[in-house]
Amino acid sequence: MNLKKQAKKKSITEHIPLVTGTFIALTTLVIVLATLDYDENIIIVLLFIITVVLIIGFFGNLIKQKITSYSQKKEQDKFAKHHFEDFKKLVLRFEKFTDSNKTNIRRAVVEIKRNHDTFSKIHIPDFTFFENFYVQHKVHLNQFNGTKVSLVALAMEFANILGMYNKLYIYEPIEEIRDIGSDEVQRHYKREYKQYREEYIAFLNSYKNFADDANKDFKANDFRGYFDIPDEL
Repeated sequence: MNLKKQAKKKSITEHIPLVTGTFIALTTLVIVLATLDYDENIIIVLLFIITVVLIIGFFGNLIKQKITSYSQKKEQDKFAKHHFEDFKKLVLRFEKFTDSNKTNIRRAVVEIKRNHDTFSKIHIPDFTFFENFYVQHKVHLNQFNGTKVSLVALAMEFANILGMYNKLYIYEPIEEIRDIGSDEVQRHYKREYKQYREEYIAFLNSYKNFADDANKDFKANDFRGYFDIPDEL
C-alpha cells in the first residue's frame, strides 16, 4: 500500500471514534429529552444535527478531497490558459524555420549539400511530409480547451515535431558535414549557416524558457525543453 492510501486510511480511522462518541452522546440526549417530554422541535433539531455529524464524520474527508481537487484543477487551468498564449506564439514563430521560400537554418544546410560535391551524399529527408505534420499541428491549436491536459497534449505533439526537425534536418546533417570535413565548406556558406544558427538557437532557448516556466508553475516535468544544439562549422 502506498503512502497516499495509508494516509487516507489513517485519516478515516481517526475520525471514527470521534464520530461514534458524538453520535452516542447526541442520541442519548435525544432519548432523554423525549422521555422528559421536551418540545419536539428541539428533538427534530437535534436529530438533524446527528445526521449532519454522521455525514461530516464519514464523508467529510471525501468532501474535503473533492474541494481540494477542484481548487487545484481550477488553478492549473488558469496556468494552462496563461502558458498557452506563450506556447502558441512559439509555434507560429517556428514557421520561419519551415518556410521553403525563406532563408533559414534548414535552407542553409541544404545549400551546403547542394553546392558542394563533397557533401552531395549527405542524407536529408524530403521535407514535404514534415511540413504536413507542422501544418496539422497549427490546426490542432484551435482545439485547446483551456485545461492543463489539453496544453500538455499540444506541447508533447509540438516537442515531437521540433525534435524531428532538429534531428533530421539540422543536427544530424551538420554532424555528417563535420565528419567529412567542415574545412570543405566555402566561407560564404559558413557565414550564412552561422547567422541562421544563431537565430535558431535563440528560438530553442525561448522554447526552453517556456517549458521551464510551465513545469515550475505546474510543479511537474510535463514539458520538454531540451533539444540538441547543432554545432558550428
